[in-house]
Amino acid sequence: MTLVIASVTRDHAFHVSDRLTTVQSRAKSGSEDWDIRANKTVVVIGLGCWLVLGFTGLAYLDGKPTDQYIAEAISGIDDLSGAGFVGWGAAPDLHYQGILERVSHAVLAAYTRLPVSHRKHGLTLSAAGVQLTKPRLRQLLVRLDFTSAGVQRTEATDPFQSQWTFNSIPIGSVNAPIFDSMRQQLRDHGAESPSRFREIMMNAVAETGRVSDVVGEDVMSVLLIPHENKIQILFRPARPGQAIELPRVKPEEADAALREATKVYTPFALLPGMIFCPAVATPGGWNAGGIQYEILGDETPGRAFYGSHERRSGS
Repeated sequence: MTLVIASVTRDHAFHVSDRLTTVQSRAKSGSEDWDIRANKTVVVIGLGCWLVLGFTGLAYLDGKPTDQYIAEAISGIDDLSGAGFVGWGAAPDLHYQGILERVSHAVLAAYTRLPVSHRKHGLTLSAAGVQLTKPRLRQLLVRLDFTSAGVQRTEATDPFQSQWTFNSIPIGSVNAPIFDSMRQQLRDHGAESPSRFREIMMNAVAETGRVSDVVGEDVMSVLLIPHENKIQILFRPARPGQAIELPRVKPEEADAALREATKVYTPFALLPGMIFCPAVATPGGWNAGGIQYEILGDETPGRAFYGSHERRSGS
């Protein structure tokens, strides 16, 4: 289980989630940690739309991490494992409906191939985003529930919704009092700035993690800012300053500044001409097809680093 919260307000979309996957404990009742750094986030820039997707439930489909399976379904690339960057050309049908159709078709197909005992766990996706319609932008917030009966799609916004309001949908292990408190804080303070709105959401996930065995305290967040052609990624560890190892880099090969630099985890991001795969990275920014992809954090001394890390298998 996990916790994913998706929100839209004005011309921004927000996503926050933890990074923990758990399994049923064989030795005792309850659950135990399986992967404390699992990615559950996929960002995609389509034709006239910006989306960020998250999921809860089954962490693996067809033997692959579910986020990787989703990214492959959207991109049409068969294997996105083990890479930091992958070049690609977006398909002509990669608009809002096309993205959801690709995801729905692929996930449902994989879900129906699962043993019956695995299907009882279910799988839920959420997507928050902005459609670049005229005369004004359209907020997007949708939930997809996959069960043995098929897929149920629920739209949480409508074309006539005021951009001055906000909508939020949580999926996964939701602590109702914490979520209700988050919504009240968003009403009271969310309009102060997008960063304040994001902070309130991240605090809700971290607070839930502190009182839950199935929600982690490390928090991944995505902020989509289409009118500035900007995506902001912010990873907040439960313990500030916790060590994050550089993958495939021997200590003697990394300069001292890079060894001491703040390092963060990143999600999947399907941007024009380039796919950023889940990685360990130093904070910084990249430009892909005119989209500024920003990884926030403390300023990095010395050279920058971006490299994929090993994903734990589902077996």
